[in-house]
Amino acid sequence: MTVAAPDLKYDSDVELRNHCFKVLVNNVGLLGMERFVAYLSREKHDYTKWRQDQFDDMSIEDLGLATRKEGENIRQTRKFFSTSNVEQKVI
Repeated sequence: MTVAAPDLKYDSDVELRNHCFKVLVNNVGLLGMERFVAYLSREKHDYTKWRQDQFDDMSIEDLGLATRKEGENIRQTRKFFSTSNVEQKVI
């Protein structure tokens, strides 16, 4: 499954990196972002191919269930960060 993203323009790699970190933190939380970046750093693989193939073995029902579960995880993470005194700093 391929998901099209809007064509975003950035003046520098730093702007792109900061935007991507913010997207990751907002969607999987700070710890999830750190784990994902560490995973990509240590694994030798084709990220583009992995991204294209990651949902191929899932039925529409399984994909819907996974999406709902992930949405709940995101809501819980956002609630945690919005109600705690944890300061989020994104480089």
